[in-house]
Amino acid sequence: MHDEVDALDRKAGRAKCGDHAKGLIFYRRRGLGDVHLAAGLAVDQEQIGEGSPDIDAGNHASRRRRKFLIHCRNPKCQDYGYASVWKAVLRCHLDLKIICILINSGHKSLPLGSVQRARRNLTVRARTRKFGASASRPRRKVGLMNTTSALNLAGAKPLQFPIPANVYAETVVSVKHYTDRLFSFRITRPQSLRFRSGEFVMIGLPNAEKPIFRAYSVASPAWDDELEFFSIKVPDGPLTSELQKIEVGDTVIMRQKSTGTLVLDALTPAKRVFMISTGTGIAPFASLLRDPDTYEKFDQVILTHTCRDNAELTYGQELVAALETDPLIGELTGGRVTLYNSTTREESARMGRITALIGSGKFYSDLGIDKLNPETDRIMICGSMHMLKDVKELAESLGFQEGSLSHPASFVVERAFVG
Repeated sequence: MHDEVDALDRKAGRAKCGDHAKGLIFYRRRGLGDVHLAAGLAVDQEQIGEGSPDIDAGNHASRRRRKFLIHCRNPKCQDYGYASVWKAVLRCHLDLKIICILINSGHKSLPLGSVQRARRNLTVRARTRKFGASASRPRRKVGLMNTTSALNLAGAKPLQFPIPANVYAETVVSVKHYTDRLFSFRITRPQSLRFRSGEFVMIGLPNAEKPIFRAYSVASPAWDDELEFFSIKVPDGPLTSELQKIEVGDTVIMRQKSTGTLVLDALTPAKRVFMISTGTGIAPFASLLRDPDTYEKFDQVILTHTCRDNAELTYGQELVAALETDPLIGELTGGRVTLYNSTTREESARMGRITALIGSGKFYSDLGIDKLNPETDRIMICGSMHMLKDVKELAESLGFQEGSLSHPASFVVERAFVG
């Protein structure tokens, strides 16, 4: 890899640019398979553009590349070389050719639409190569209850109230009902929204002059083109009583800031990470399980999910089952994720609260693993307030220390929970 590109020789400069782009991916251990290798060959064989200015030589190029690396490491970092370009590029969908174009352009005039189209094309090519030609066409999802995945605005309800200032107004693109108590939905993602996997946002409905907002963990990873949420249904809930009725094409409003403590940056690296969840508390872990950074920081991921009934475990089961066949992160997750389910009301193979199962030793014997150890393990906790309190006390009794973004440590707790 070279730090300078010879401005007098475009062909050599293009080759060095391609080498640097490959280095960016493999420096961060982001070799996502033959899709990117094929893209690298395309970079070597195709002229990027005669009119594009070459990379400036010397320290300026190094500074710009360093900013690019900072952006890849932390999607909320504000130190961008050209923010209007970087904000539209979601990591893990980055084609080598797209990276080369970005590095080679060095100005704000790059059309964002072309980057987004290229990113979508990369996803389609990956699925087609993995599953065959039929994978590029929309597939009907099968679930316990109906799932609507095609975006059809014909049946969308008209807005009764204006959209408040300083919020995003996004469109529902799919809804899936698991039980009479749980459902998930996906909405379009604001182009300018950046967040860490595991964070939550405040969402609401435009059904009043002063809409009600509630905290919802984003269940989709930071690189996804859409935002996914997993919610309970509360008949008399101020928000969920209406949110459970949303359909494709409806509008969901969202405040512009994301936050949360359940992020990888709040933990120090370790061998294993235990993600302890109950109910819809699995949502932030759905985001983290699909984030490549999780597998860069930890060797093994153990997800526990406790619900009242067996049907309520379906979301987590489908999530983990889909990881190894995912064309973008499947190569990273193989054999490294373990799901441990239990129920507290309906009869199942494992009965009991997770704290009781850990305390009795059944949790360790079922999985055949060593006991929790702050020297080798990290813990992330999200769910009911009662569970949060019990697991937090258990972790502290074992010598774990609570971490934060400013002081990473060995366990974190998310207390913003939808009710």
